[in-house]
Amino acid sequence: MSAEVGMSDDAERVRASMHDVGKQIARTARNLGERKVGDGPLPGALLRMLIADLYALPGSAGTERASARLSRLTQGLDEPRFGRHLAAARAALSTLDAIEAEVRANEPAAVAHAIELARSVEVVLRTLLAEVDP
Repeated sequence: MSAEVGMSDDAERVRASMHDVGKQIARTARNLGERKVGDGPLPGALLRMLIADLYALPGSAGTERASARLSRLTQGLDEPRFGRHLAAARAALSTLDAIEAEVRANEPAAVAHAIELARSVEVVLRTLLAEVDP
């Protein structure tokens, strides 16, 4: 396999990660504005949308956690040029998984943190995509 084919495959996987994880996880978070702890709980409909974005991404095989989808889509992207971006995205998704109960309970601090983390995943995956496929 030539280097061009390998680069194209890598770029396609990063592109899929950005679309299937980055854009999806931040869909609701992007539109909520800056949430602060004092803003109180999210209205029920917005909370349900946020939870779906964070923990139940739609796909052809049913729903999937964002963390699981990113792991699946980026399997084999082990080159150092991917490392820092993927590590940052994985860390944010791991934290999102860890605070799931608090987010589902609509605890304002957890919801605000989840929104920030979701946006950060999108930013880091957009940055990686720009580096891989300028």
